[in-house]
Amino acid sequence: MITDHLRLIRTRAMPWEPHIMHRGSLRKILRHDPATGGYVHLRYFPPGGVDQAARVFHRTVHEGFYFLYGDYPCWEFRGPSDRTGRVEHFCAGTFMDRPAGSLHGRPPGLASATGSEFLMWSSHGNDFDADPLETIAVGFDSDPGPSNTTFRDPVIVHAEDLPWVDHPTLAGARLRRMAGIDRDSPAGLRPATLLYLPPGWQAPPARHHDATTRRWLFVQAGDVRIGLDGATHTLTTGDYLDWRLPARLSLGGTAATGIGCLVFCVGHELA
Repeated sequence: MITDHLRLIRTRAMPWEPHIMHRGSLRKILRHDPATGGYVHLRYFPPGGVDQAARVFHRTVHEGFYFLYGDYPCWEFRGPSDRTGRVEHFCAGTFMDRPAGSLHGRPPGLASATGSEFLMWSSHGNDFDADPLETIAVGFDSDPGPSNTTFRDPVIVHAEDLPWVDHPTLAGARLRRMAGIDRDSPAGLRPATLLYLPPGWQAPPARHHDATTRRWLFVQAGDVRIGLDGATHTLTTGDYLDWRLPARLSLGGTAATGIGCLVFCVGHELA
């Protein structure tokens, strides 16, 4: 189901396509904004590593990541003078918010054993990795990087380190808040929340969730029944949904999940 205001995609039925920017990687394009070049992708990286050290940053593009499977080693630097950096191991449940000016790379000689699958979304820029004006390489020796650049650390959060808290408005639902609203983050990239609905959970009656700006969710596991523009749909593992007015999302007043559900939400908490 795809309209101007609503996209419901069964990603497990979607074919992978090669992503030419990264050798051997694959992608599924879940949303692309032709006005800005911002997108939501499902990405897959195969097992392996890189042979040559490199580090880059993006001049204006802001990115978000949520890892669903596998392991992905990433090299993070505080700035050009930090030549050793630190290695972060992203695995299932890792959220990363990478602002513009975040210097990073993939460490040579340190390979992913399993490969990885993750959600990736961006503020704008299309295939900005290929744009030499947007994606800037910084050497390891005495290269200070471009002048007038503010280098920033990413936000990296592991779900298992966070407590489950009660949802403020949906009784019985629980949340792990991966990232709150950030005034420096472009619209649609935050907040990021992991939502749990237990087996047999029921929504409050007539609960509508309208959005003037586009919001989205991805079902990580389980099932959830929702209303979309008056019709009932059951979302299951791997389903992606984004919407904005005049499209309307409703949880209704009947049982909203059978076996329970784990949902990754961006831009909202179904609150």
